[in-house]
Amino acid sequence: MRLDRKGLLVGFVLITGSSVLHRFERAAADDIRASLASAPRKITVRAVPDGPVNGLAGMFKSVEIRASGFSTPGLPMFTEPDRSQKGQVQMLRIALKDFMLGKLRVESLTAEIPDCRFDLALALSQRKFRLSRSGAGVGSVIVRQEDIQSFILAKFREIKSCVVTIQYGKVRVNGSGDFLLAKADFEVLARVESPDGNALMLVDEKIWLNGRRADASSRKALLKTLNPVLDLRKDLGLYDAMKVDKIVLTQGTLTASGVTKIPDLPMPQK
Repeated sequence: MRLDRKGLLVGFVLITGSSVLHRFERAAADDIRASLASAPRKITVRAVPDGPVNGLAGMFKSVEIRASGFSTPGLPMFTEPDRSQKGQVQMLRIALKDFMLGKLRVESLTAEIPDCRFDLALALSQRKFRLSRSGAGVGSVIVRQEDIQSFILAKFREIKSCVVTIQYGKVRVNGSGDFLLAKADFEVLARVESPDGNALMLVDEKIWLNGRRADASSRKALLKTLNPVLDLRKDLGLYDAMKVDKIVLTQGTLTASGVTKIPDLPMPQK
């Protein structure tokens, strides 16, 4: 078999491009793994270059990050706008399963974020994956009722016990706690909305205390305790990664979805 110079050049580009691709994938996976509080049970990064030559230049049609079985106190990835934007990712896909985000266990989180940039030289030379720009895409988070139950007990000291049931578009919380300086059994039946895209609130609620419909002051005290049930910034450390515009309550699960992006790295507090 005879190979001409053009064939050798194409072969060299393909081999070199494949090497760059694998180095990028390993660097990204290792860097994300290092940013988590506990090592993930599984993590993979798969990149699809925008052609062999563009792959060498760090131009990718897509990058997919998959991980499961880990814990993190907050968002593990931010953009650093001051870094180089030479690396390009047309679509960043994120698929996370079975992980702890702060005190909340999350069943799954998925996102598709277009038009991202990263520091290519840093990824290749120091094996560090640093985004420098993020577009705005879509994402969703699924949480099971039993995990919301555990989260409520961990977050609210006033609540001593509770059972959470999600069905027919509503959430029911049965439990006991200390309200207005007195212990009481309570039941709340409500919808969940996010008026500001960040806080998940109980709305259109019906409340019973010790088996009777709560009066105005008792109702106000209980709602003051429980709302917001979940604050994406304060409770989960998500900053502005997601702006919730839709909440679906189905049998046993809550799904929150909306505009998603990788936010800028927060400035250190003085």
